Amino acid sequence: MLQERLSAVEAQERTFKDALREEENRIAKLNGHRAELPFPALEKTADDQSDVAMQIINLLCAKNRPLDNEEVRDELVRGGIDFRGKKPGRVTHFTLLGLASRGEILRLSDGRYTMPPVQAPVQGKTA
Repeated sequence: MLQERLSAVEAQERTFKDALREEENRIAKLNGHRAELPFPALEKTADDQSDVAMQIINLLCAKNRPLDNEEVRDELVRGGIDFRGKKPGRVTHFTLLGLASRGEILRLSDGRYTMPPVQAPVQGKTA
């Protein structure tokens, strides 16, 4: 139950960050230059490995089907992640391996990745 609540809060955080990025982009288009907000802008960079990991988890949840490394990489590139000179395929590959090793995603026998199945709580047990 606690894990479900934590996941819900993390999902809300991602939603707010995505909305903020969209708003920054909208303002930048209106102003014709970088968005000037009264607080620091969120930047999409591959320096923050947790941001790439969150983007991958969001992608796997949204697609709701297994994806291979190339599909994930292509989606991240289309999504505007700045890999700052690093090879997107390598960053994606090692982030996928890390997520799989921690059990946050599943690596299938064919090399594709997917979200683990959600387990229903056992009746009569409390967290």
